[in-house]
Amino acid sequence: MNANEIFIEARRLLQDTEEPYRWSNERLHDALQLGINALASIRPETRYVDGLLTDGVMLPADDSASFPVNHRYKDALVCFVVHQCYADDSSDTVNSQLSKDYLAKFNSKAQL
Repeated sequence: MNANEIFIEARRLLQDTEEPYRWSNERLHDALQLGINALASIRPETRYVDGLLTDGVMLPADDSASFPVNHRYKDALVCFVVHQCYADDSSDTVNSQLSKDYLAKFNSKAQL
C-alpha cells in the first residue's frame, strides 16, 4: 500500500478530485501519518515491521513508495484522512458532523 492509494480514495470521498485541490498532498500526508499512529493505538500489531516491534510506522516522503501497514486497514486509514480534512473545516457544522462520522467509521474499521 502507498499513500497515493489512500489519497485517491480520500479525495473521492471529499469531492476534491480536481486541481487546484482544496486539501494539499502535504495535508493529506500529515493526516495519514496521524491515522497510522491512531491505528497503532487500536491495533498494536501494526507496529511490527518484518517481525520486529518498532516505535511506529513512519510514512516515506515519497507518496508513491509503499509503507508496511496491512492492506486490510486501507479503508480505515482513508476514513481517518477524510475525518482530519473535515475537522479542518469544523466551523461548518455539517463538516463537523462529517468529521465525527468518519472518525467513527475509522474506529469501526480499525477494530476488524
